[in-house]
Amino acid sequence: MKKILTLGLLFNSLLLANESIPIIEPHIIMEEQPIILEELPILMEEQPIIEKINYLPYDEALRIAKIEQKMIMIKMTAEYCHYCKKMDIEVMEEPEIVEALKKDFVSVEIDVEMDEIPLELRKMMTPSFVFVTNNEDVVSIVPGSWTKEDFLGLLKSAKEEGEK
Repeated sequence: MKKILTLGLLFNSLLLANESIPIIEPHIIMEEQPIILEELPILMEEQPIIEKINYLPYDEALRIAKIEQKMIMIKMTAEYCHYCKKMDIEVMEEPEIVEALKKDFVSVEIDVEMDEIPLELRKMMTPSFVFVTNNEDVVSIVPGSWTKEDFLGLLKSAKEEGEK
């Protein structure tokens, strides 16, 4: 369709020099029906809103965790980590996970190869999850890739442990 429209516009511009030939308007060439504005809200309602985890730098996460009385979840990852990417797609984008993290945690993502690792933690296997109180006490370090159900259990356990 773009080719037809482009050719039509090119043809019309060539014809402008000769005013005796009628100009073909580009909208006449178009085969598709335009979107009716009244239908636009309906189309927009059908699109699901996908919430994502808002990862913050550690210092900012600590500040917010103290204000909101939440724990910090540090996700240790690496660009080359296949299981990190798999877990991002299969677990970390799930609405229940996003909701649980937003409710009880402030999330940090650390690339173990590129970023400074906070709390004097050492570089570890990826993915790994470090749960920290807002007083910077490490509650648990959990290595590995998890299913949605297992990860929800880890979040619950970390929260309970952090509240002791």
